[in-house]
Amino acid sequence: MDREQQRAAARAFAEFTATPVKIALTAWGGDIYVRRVSVAEALAQREGLGSEDPRHLARLMANRLCDEQDELTFDGSNEDDVALLLAQGVSWLTELNRAIGEIDSPSKPSTPTPSS
Repeated sequence: MDREQQRAAARAFAEFTATPVKIALTAWGGDIYVRRVSVAEALAQREGLGSEDPRHLARLMANRLCDEQDELTFDGSNEDDVALLLAQGVSWLTELNRAIGEIDSPSKPSTPTPSS
């Protein structure tokens, strides 16, 4: 890719990132929406926490779970919401992580491919 193609791809992927994705979450008994996050958002969620702090993971989840209009369901800065997410079963986390990994993968066919 030349410079312009790289910039076009970055713009297309940035727009793609802003779209919530519906996923099936059997641990909660139905479909939910997950938002994609930018690099800046992911780094901001680590602020003030060590990488081993479990609250970091809860913040990541809180800042991804949303409704169809991209309104967050939980608040990653709210300790009650963080505690609620940390209280979920391991099967919930495993299933959610798998689904998020699939939607975040840039090699998936649903990822836009900008034209040159």
